Amino acid sequence: MLGPNKEKAAGEKRKLCEELHNLCLSPYIIRMVTSTTVRLEGDVERRKRREMRIEFWWENLKERSRL
Repeated sequence: MLGPNKEKAAGEKRKLCEELHNLCLSPYIIRMVTSTTVRLEGDVERRKRREMRIEFWWENLKERSRL
């Protein structure tokens, strides 16, 4: 009797879903996700190159210690 009104709760949920839907379709959000993805891909590529340099250096160091 004194609990939450089911119709009011359903209406609030529907309103929240509509707001999220509109937010996801916003060009700003799409641009932000795209730029974040591109930046992340660049970070991953730089990390790969760095690891390759470290691995090359380490292999050379091991060869020198054998001599």
